[in-house]
Amino acid sequence: MAVDRKWEEKFDSDEFDDYKMAWVEKERLRQENSDAGWIYIGMDTRSPDRAKIGLTTGRLATRASSSHNPSYVPYYAFKVKEGVCSKQINEIEALAISMLETKYERVPHEGSGVASEWFKVSPDELKEEINEFLCERHMGSMLGYRCSDRDMDVIHSWGNDRILNGGRNMPYEASDRSNPSVAFECYMPGGCGAADCDCFE
Repeated sequence: MAVDRKWEEKFDSDEFDDYKMAWVEKERLRQENSDAGWIYIGMDTRSPDRAKIGLTTGRLATRASSSHNPSYVPYYAFKVKEGVCSKQINEIEALAISMLETKYERVPHEGSGVASEWFKVSPDELKEEINEFLCERHMGSMLGYRCSDRDMDVIHSWGNDRILNGGRNMPYEASDRSNPSVAFECYMPGGCGAADCDCFE
């Protein structure tokens, strides 16, 4: 997977009290600056009752359009940790599809009749299903954190704000989209917004 390495030029391990703290901060920056590796949900703007699941080991922008379907748009995406191999990402997608098949009807390809990655379900419902699936079964492979104050796992993700909120297209970057999300009052990265939170305990 690709990762932007410009941050490494500014990183100085001598600024830390010990090598462990330096390693933790360097790893945090490596993950934060990675823009490759996603499990994503796509939708057809003509069919709000259909959505697809997909993956990319590269950047999410590579899935921003479809040459076969001009009405396709990316809807939501969950960030995979930098360093997770492509084989594992493929396995996660395959397991997600197997789980979805038990709940929703798959849409076959019109030409071949072979099952596609599209399901008869709204993109929002698919997003909730995939979020729950990833949190329960693959959190170790996803970029995120555990907030014990809220008793929930949070996966850093991207959402199509033009579709979700009537806003404008946003860069394909992972962020904490939980509610409430990280706030400056929280002293731990990935915290839940409270100065006395215990997200990392």
